Amino acid sequence: MRLLIIADKLTGGAGNVAQQLASCFSREKENTVFLLIETNVQPKYDLSNVHIINRKIDARKLKNPIKTIRRYYKKLSWLRKSINACKADIIISFLNTISPDVLISQLFTKTPIIVSERSNPYQEWIKYNWKNRIKWTLSYLRANMIVYQFHCFESFFKYTYKKGKTCVIPNMIYYPKDDITKRAIINNDNLRFAAISTLYSVKRINMMIDIFANVWSKHPTIVLNIYGDGPDREKLEQQVCKLGLQNSIIFHGHVTDTTKVLCNNDVLLMTSEREGFPNVILEAMNVGAPTVMFKCHDGLSEIITDGVNGFLIEPDNTNEFTEKLQSLVVNPNIIKELSKNALSSKAQYSREQVMHLWENCIKFTIRSNSR
Repeated sequence: MRLLIIADKLTGGAGNVAQQLASCFSREKENTVFLLIETNVQPKYDLSNVHIINRKIDARKLKNPIKTIRRYYKKLSWLRKSINACKADIIISFLNTISPDVLISQLFTKTPIIVSERSNPYQEWIKYNWKNRIKWTLSYLRANMIVYQFHCFESFFKYTYKKGKTCVIPNMIYYPKDDITKRAIINNDNLRFAAISTLYSVKRINMMIDIFANVWSKHPTIVLNIYGDGPDREKLEQQVCKLGLQNSIIFHGHVTDTTKVLCNNDVLLMTSEREGFPNVILEAMNVGAPTVMFKCHDGLSEIITDGVNGFLIEPDNTNEFTEKLQSLVVNPNIIKELSKNALSSKAQYSREQVMHLWENCIKFTIRSNSR
């Protein structure tokens, strides 16, 4: 099988899942895998058997509408040429910021296309203007299958042209069991909270810092380790300086081995305004680190059972978030119980289980397209 996978970058949730699929499928000798992506950083996974096509897209905003249309036409032409050159048996496209262009470039072609939605489609629809809504809706007519990460998202196309052509596939825990570093023992007097995120506004790390500061004021031995980089880093560092917490909130920059990082922390924190399917939750689950996060959509309940393997806080309820963290600091045995349950929850996200779902989805799509 010749498989073409299209994503935006090697970082972020979509980039990670695209790499995982490319790596897994390329291990089979009968498969030829192409990855059309912006290779801005070193791959996180083994892509030695993958044919990487580097996509360099000019993202500058142009005021001249004629130039904008001309550039968009060139982009579609390049996409069509690059995709057709692969002679793929099937295409998997990630992200609704890319997929419409991929689908439009493949109008009047016969190669089956699977669109993998990586975010909450209801939130995306609200965010879009009328032009993007039309583009999104009409372009998806070309898709042969739409993959969602949560069952609660599947109803988005329930009464539209894609009825019966959707399926749910969660993200996978990719790390082999043998690669997991032994987890550091919880120190009751010095609990370590972690944030692993790109540092930009939608992740609301500033809110996390304020919540942590409130807990720290009563328990000054706790630590918040922030892993990741982004446009808000300088502003966040200034916020920490104003609070006088430079020794308790530490910025580590970009990391590639998140498993090792999570093994050296006790609890993962997330304060995002919106999320799709955060890979980092599964990575934390894989080493027994529970997650405390805002419930920014109902699908998160399919990963985290509140009070069992983590905590889901009602959106924007910072008081409840603060209280949960304080309860963990006062009684670290709760973390140990959550950790045990997190480890027992991870089987459904194993590489074997999720790859089996992807293989079935691909076979079904190819078979349906040949009828």
